[in-house]
Amino acid sequence: MVLASGANRGIGAAISQELMSHGYRVSLGSRQVESLQKAHGVEDDQRLYAEFDALEPDTAERWVASTVEKFGRIDALVNNAGSAEQVTLHEENDEALDRLWEINVKALTVPPPS
Repeated sequence: MVLASGANRGIGAAISQELMSHGYRVSLGSRQVESLQKAHGVEDDQRLYAEFDALEPDTAERWVASTVEKFGRIDALVNNAGSAEQVTLHEENDEALDRLWEINVKALTVPPPS
């Protein structure tokens, strides 16, 4: 069972499609849940769609909890949520750098559901 963020387009969608084509059960997260259905078809017993915003920790907690509730476990993570905001280390733009770090690195570092 694979949890995949940023699964609604680009690399995340391609990875998710490949996993599903090999029979993996997937829980797909995106800021726009309806975009997951457009990209992957209707939700069924092999796939779960959930809201996930890397800057909103509560969405990660709800997503993980609903995934464990439906599938009983999480075996792998595709952490593909990302920001295309360009930030260079030369700039003094701590807010943009913090956002980039939160989205691209720390997004799914939530504790498991109790």
